[in-house]
Parts: sequence; C-alpha cells; structure tokens
Amino acid sequence: MKLFVAVALCMCFSVARASPETDACDAHRQSLERQMAIALNREDSAQLDTLQAALDKTNAECTPDAIAQRKADALRRHNDAIAQARNTLRAWEAELARAQKKGTDQLNIAAWQRKVNRARADLDRAIARPIQ
Repeated sequence: MKLFVAVALCMCFSVARASPETDACDAHRQSLERQMAIALNREDSAQLDTLQAALDKTNAECTPDAIAQRKADALRRHNDAIAQARNTLRAWEAELARAQKKGTDQLNIAAWQRKVNRARADLDRAIARPIQ
C-alpha cells in the first residue's frame, strides 16, 4: 500500500512539472519506441538502426538543459526583434521631428508620418508575437 501511494505521488509530481515541450518529447519518444518494436518484430535491422539514431537524437534534444536553452534562445530572438522595432520607430520619429522643425512641405511630413505609423505597427506586432 505504501508503495502504491509513493508511486502515485511521484506520478503527480512529474505531471505537475510537465510542459508542452516535455509532453511533445515524450509523445515522440513513445512513437519511436512503438516503431522500433514493429521493426524488431520484422527483424528489420536497417530501420531499427535509423529509429535508434532518431531516438538518441530526441533524447539529446529533450534534456532539461536543451529545452531551457531553446526557450532562452527564443526569448532572446523575441527581445531582439522588439529592440530592433523600437530603434526603427525612434529613428523615424526623429526624422519626422526634424522635418516638422525644418518646415518641410506637408507631403514630405505625411510620408514621414506614414513611416512612423508603420514602425509603431511593427513594434506592436513584435511585442504581440508569441515567443517561439
């Protein structure tokens, strides 16, 4: 009975820590293992070797460190895109301010305003884009 309770608690803790990445890794691992069982029953050593290599690759890519590194890389790319969009917006806003201060014609100012509006929209999209 104590063993059953211990196993149940361990399973609860492992489920609580599961993430979409680990779930995907587990599903892929199970799929490969099923395919390996079929290949083993057929005595298809070539397919078995290919599947074993794929399983080894999956196991290497699905370590907690590898998953954390992918998340960190995705966050860095996301933040870089936001920073680039902010820099572009600042540059266009500065050009618009210069054109307005200089007394440039309204067509030119309207063109700079369109660029500023596009840059704001690009920044909004970069911020809203999910981290992948």
